[in-house]
Amino acid sequence: MREIKLTLVLLALSAVTICIAVGQQPNVSELSDRENRRVVDECAKLAPDAEYFVPENLVQHIVPSGSGAYGYRNICPFWVVDFSLNSKSNSSLLPNGSRYIEDTVFYGIPNDLPSSLNAGGTSPIVKEDCERLRVEHYIYRKFKHEANFVFQKHLYRQGLWIASTNSCRLTKDPGLAPDRFKTKAPEANVLVIRVATRVKLRTSWQEVAAIIHDLPAN
Repeated sequence: MREIKLTLVLLALSAVTICIAVGQQPNVSELSDRENRRVVDECAKLAPDAEYFVPENLVQHIVPSGSGAYGYRNICPFWVVDFSLNSKSNSSLLPNGSRYIEDTVFYGIPNDLPSSLNAGGTSPIVKEDCERLRVEHYIYRKFKHEANFVFQKHLYRQGLWIASTNSCRLTKDPGLAPDRFKTKAPEANVLVIRVATRVKLRTSWQEVAAIIHDLPAN
């Protein structure tokens, strides 16, 4: 009898251990502080997946990943894009000959999701897909001549299903402060803004795009 009781106790402890182990498996939003620091550091050092020089006449531009393959690599599982700005980027000449430099906004978005309505879509039209959508990005900056990127911002968002309109939106709007990252082109030198983005839908990594657009003064 004593041996039977001991066996039952061991089995119960094993079950608890299994439940704890399963519950501790991290998802895109549950990285430890140590893990976050590791990923932030890795993405700062990695060579970019793509680069784009911000032109003088900017309205909006996206740099798509083409697939979710970035999410399965061991080092920095993000789509990494470097945007370079010089003194004329996203600016215009005023009648007096001086140059007005506009704010440029940087962030990451889903791109061409499989459950979106149209090709290139960024929002699922299926409730379950919306509720299991995760979007995350890191922002860095440095001047071209500097050796290291400096971390600026982390933003994590998830899908929220709006029953009244049967539509999906992200829990935080990247176009509204304080979620967006914005800056102006430098008066001298070349400023590089790095956008590292990843998107998860259900259990798989999806295509993303780094996006920039102007933000004219009100």
